Amino acid sequence: MKRTAITWGSDGPLLAEACAKLGIALSAWTPRDLEDGEKRDRCTQMLGDADVILLRPTNDWIWDEIIERLDQDIPIISFGYDP
Repeated sequence: MKRTAITWGSDGPLLAEACAKLGIALSAWTPRDLEDGEKRDRCTQMLGDADVILLRPTNDWIWDEIIERLDQDIPIISFGYDP
């Protein structure tokens, strides 16, 4: 299974460790990573290839664009203060 996550940087190592133990492929990004257009395009491609998407939304401007690019057929798990 492939997971793609956009979350806070502090969540990345925890997700990576859990996925490694379970044999799950993980592509993790932070909102700050996605301020770069090339990285945003690569992340969007990974979102389209994922089996499950994990999101921890923030107030960053990037979320408006990311949400528009999400494939509604892929399960999305949103978590945090205001999912």
